[in-house]
Amino acid sequence: MEMTERIQLEIQKLEAEGFKVLYTCESGSRAWGFESKDSDFDVRFIYAQPQESYLTVFDFKDTKDYPIDDLLDLNGWDLKKALRLLSNNNMSIAEWINSPIVYYEKEEFSKTLKELQEKVFCPSKALGHYLGTARSTWSKHLKEETFNVKKIFYALRPLLACRWVLKFRTMPPVTFQKMLIDELISPELAARVRQLIEEKKDLTEKDNCINYEDLRQYVKKEIKKLSIKKIKPNETNDKNSIDKVFRRFLS
Repeated sequence: MEMTERIQLEIQKLEAEGFKVLYTCESGSRAWGFESKDSDFDVRFIYAQPQESYLTVFDFKDTKDYPIDDLLDLNGWDLKKALRLLSNNNMSIAEWINSPIVYYEKEEFSKTLKELQEKVFCPSKALGHYLGTARSTWSKHLKEETFNVKKIFYALRPLLACRWVLKFRTMPPVTFQKMLIDELISPELAARVRQLIEEKKDLTEKDNCINYEDLRQYVKKEIKKLSIKKIKPNETNDKNSIDKVFRRFLS
């Protein structure tokens, strides 16, 4: 069975249980554009529950989690949770909405969420998120000269996302290659990154990379440079607009 067919089948099962799936996309390395030959599929979805499920004074489960196997990592967030996190500039949900690989969507829903994401986008929070991700990857995985090949991308991508936010004050592209532009990175270093992307296609998720000390040093220096960059916070949490979207797609 093709993976797309398997994903569609899981969606059909969920809807047969009374849930309304609004959007399903690829997350992770395949969406970012630097998957390995054995990368799994990181599939994320947003769903709405029957209306009566929300009419309770008690907390209710707002995620759908499935067992992870070697090929498919599938889980979803309830509409209310997704909108609440989006309103707080959670970059995970923002990247889902802008994923280049969409398996299923109710077109009006995805269009509305993209417009909402642009409206509530807060550059200062995005900068903090991506810089924090790069710092964490550096401290956990890149201090030694030999490192797992995918970990260098887990640092490079958020660093270029920081540069994008500082330069354009907009949501960075999900696809990594779209940020390999002269305004953000030198042509020479961009060529090195593209070379590694091509090499990674023939590697496994567990392989290490060598001869990329220049990229490791770039990560180290960029983290230091970006740590002193600041963006004035802007108030973007329009609760009324977010509630309207929730009520609209709940019905």
